Amino acid sequence: MLIGLSQVSCNADMADSAEEVSAKDSICNCNDVFLDPAYNYFYTEKREEPFSGVCESYYPNGQVSIHKQFDKGRLEGMYLEYYESGILKSEWSFSKGRYHGSYKGFYPDGNLKYHSIFYKGDQDSIVFP
Repeated sequence: MLIGLSQVSCNADMADSAEEVSAKDSICNCNDVFLDPAYNYFYTEKREEPFSGVCESYYPNGQVSIHKQFDKGRLEGMYLEYYESGILKSEWSFSKGRYHGSYKGFYPDGNLKYHSIFYKGDQDSIVFP
């Protein structure tokens, strides 16, 4: 879990990859990142190039609700969703904009609800329940 990171404008210069951004102390608001359906890439308002970086959305109490990583306009890495209490609700692994790897959901008490494995966007197996 990322702690103590500051929110900045997505129009600021961001690193070239999600891994580099996660090492920095900067995260933008997911409301500033949007999908362009004509190109199927995520951009910021300027649309100069596809978005690379990290964005988060927040509950009114300040708790993180969603954490996403992008690389060259596509979801890349972990997509995390939280309950308002701060407990992890679900986690997805993305590669090149598609589900790839683990997809897990959790109950509000933190116990595992389901676990599936995806391969290049297609469900490969159900691990749990």
